[in-house]
Amino acid sequence: ISSHAITALLVDSDGTLWIGKRNGTVFRIERSDITQCQTHDSIEGYGIRDLAQDNLGNVWFCLGYSDGFGYFDRSGTISMVSVPGGPSRVACVAPSSTGSIYLGVQRFGEWDGVWEYVDGEVHRVAGTQGVSANAMLEDEQGILWVGTSEGVLRLDNEFAVTYNMSDGLPSDLVTCLFEDSRGVLWIGTEGGGAACY
Repeated sequence: ISSHAITALLVDSDGTLWIGKRNGTVFRIERSDITQCQTHDSIEGYGIRDLAQDNLGNVWFCLGYSDGFGYFDRSGTISMVSVPGGPSRVACVAPSSTGSIYLGVQRFGEWDGVWEYVDGEVHRVAGTQGVSANAMLEDEQGILWVGTSEGVLRLDNEFAVTYNMSDGLPSDLVTCLFEDSRGVLWIGTEGGGAACY
């Protein structure tokens, strides 16, 4: 695990640590056992950009600088997802409580908002065109939070509001999001530290 940069971390619901690396490999650490997950030709050389667990226990990932995304099942077996006409780059993933997967998307080098993958098809989430989705999570109440370069976007039943420096964020460039066990949303920013909501 020591060689290559680590680009994504996740502790799943069983307490297993998942480690995504810049070279496209993924490891699991369960208690003291370290296991390298199955790989796939289409991810070799692409960094694992994000890791997130869905409500079935699958661990979803996306690849830096690629349209690739997919998931590992509980045994570590990989499944790649291909969506014809879909995104040209997936920057982040966030499972929803309904079983769909949110994708932060770039198309042709431009941010193209948040898309939703459900039943083999993708569609853009209303009100997100042009949004720079750097990080996402769905909180315990089913609200989707999107970290952008202009603050944090809150999407609740197609109602959207952005919070930024004028609302008290230390920086508008939001790089990561985390909800703790008390339901507090932690917002990591570039150059401004962290804030909570």
